[in-house]
Amino acid sequence: MVKAIALTHTDEALRYLEAAWSAESGAYRMRDALALFQERAEPFLLRELERCRVGCSRDQAGALLAVLGRLDGPLPDRARSVVRDLAASESTDPELRRMMEDQLIGSFDRAALPILVRRLEAARGTADEDLTAARLIDAIQHQREAARPTLGPLVRPYLARPELRLARIEAVITSLVIRDRLAIPALRGILADSERDWLAAYHAAWALAELDAQEARPQIARLARDHWYRPVRNNARRALAMLDGGAFELPELGDEDDRGGYVGDLNFRADVDPVRDCRFDRAAAAARFGRDAPVVPAWPERDAVRVALEPPTLQARAVLGAVPDLAAEGGVTLQWQRAGERIVGVDADRWNGGLFAVDGDGAVRRLLADNVVAAFEMPDGLLVAASRFGEAGDLWRLTGRGRLAVAGGPVRLPARPEGFALASDRTLLIRTERGDLAVSRTGRLLPPRPCHAPAPAQ
Repeated sequence: MVKAIALTHTDEALRYLEAAWSAESGAYRMRDALALFQERAEPFLLRELERCRVGCSRDQAGALLAVLGRLDGPLPDRARSVVRDLAASESTDPELRRMMEDQLIGSFDRAALPILVRRLEAARGTADEDLTAARLIDAIQHQREAARPTLGPLVRPYLARPELRLARIEAVITSLVIRDRLAIPALRGILADSERDWLAAYHAAWALAELDAQEARPQIARLARDHWYRPVRNNARRALAMLDGGAFELPELGDEDDRGGYVGDLNFRADVDPVRDCRFDRAAAAARFGRDAPVVPAWPERDAVRVALEPPTLQARAVLGAVPDLAAEGGVTLQWQRAGERIVGVDADRWNGGLFAVDGDGAVRRLLADNVVAAFEMPDGLLVAASRFGEAGDLWRLTGRGRLAVAGGPVRLPARPEGFALASDRTLLIRTERGDLAVSRTGRLLPPRPCHAPAPAQ
């Protein structure tokens, strides 16, 4: 009804929406409709925002910012002025003040810098300092144009705090973004700690190359030659090429011999999102899996790598053609070359997919009859997360020096798997619909890792 009125774009419709704005819950009901009027609604919205200097509800302020944010271009200067004043005033309602601070941070306003500094100080020593500091440091890098010289001293201390894994990685990335050459010694220190924190070393190698830290060349060369994780070795090779003034796109180690598969972008938030750990019922998980391994062994070992999705190839289509009931429904979730065979995983959603081996002549072997969701390459084979329609899921280990074969029975999962992630401390995680679980070296499931945020009510 309201949207239908707004779509008339008449002056009468605009006046009706403005009058209805002040009614109970009217702001949120009218915000989408008012946004359709674009700049014609701006004078009314600015007047309403000015009223917040005297007093307005958090819901009204939120609705105003939501509508103004949808208009073409950034917030008008008049609106930005009101937001800055409300964020700076100690007499502003605390919840409303934080909303205005968040607006300044999200819009990269230069007035956000003192807010970020204050929040960093407040986070120090708290239970969720790691995640909070990581998010704040990410926001700090967007202040580089307004306050670049002052940002380095804020970020550098986190480079020397390995216990804050997420914050340290974000500090590495931000040091590169703000071009802080004074961070080079600390970045080199992270390379020396690469066995313990592969993800920080991954980003530090590239940051040092971008900062033209020629003094770090020997460390980066050792990383390229000796590190246990192939993506780190590859990124170190790219860093060496950058230091030499060469091209960025170097062939990945392991791809020259057509081992297949590739590794996606290693943005640390995609690899390890700590909030997701908390979606699992920790008490139930501990009761189900026991507390026999409070510390997860650091693994996988050298040459282990996540196998990511590749577009279908002729071999993949040959598999789908050889299994008619999957031809319409199947989606190829992985391809991997092993001992003259192309290993192809299929997720057929409502049907049972499978894991197949296709030899050079096109002959197909079926290794698993479940939908294959994800795989992690190990030195001796694959760790596969699979699921049957209507059931939770399983972990399967496939090994073999020659032809790949299933090794032992499956490890039952309590929820449908979504993929693998390798934490920066080398803990292998299996992502499920209900949260993350750790996988031990022997393939046992362990209780979730410590949460960085309160678990939701069950």
